[in-house]
Amino acid sequence: MCPRMIFDEETFETISKFFENNLNVSETSRQLFIHRNTLVYRLDKLDRATGLDLRVFDDAITFQIALMVVKYSEVHGAFGIFKEQKRKDRMSWEKKKRNIRRR
Repeated sequence: MCPRMIFDEETFETISKFFENNLNVSETSRQLFIHRNTLVYRLDKLDRATGLDLRVFDDAITFQIALMVVKYSEVHGAFGIFKEQKRKDRMSWEKKKRNIRRR
């Protein structure tokens, strides 16, 4: 699932800008052309939705890693690690079906 599908466009833009500005609230609000309190409200809303306060460095890192996992899984299917095993299982199942038909 694309991060843009998880969040509305405004929230995604806010998050992106906030990370671009190294978690600086004042600079982010200036670049987004919004009042500082509006940005704080959006961050609080995100905190309530995810349980992560992006103004806290550890939470911001956790959030970034979660976004990376979502992007990775989007590119590589359902977590690429399992993709190969799924393919092997499917091949094994096809082989069993052929053997049953031959009998």
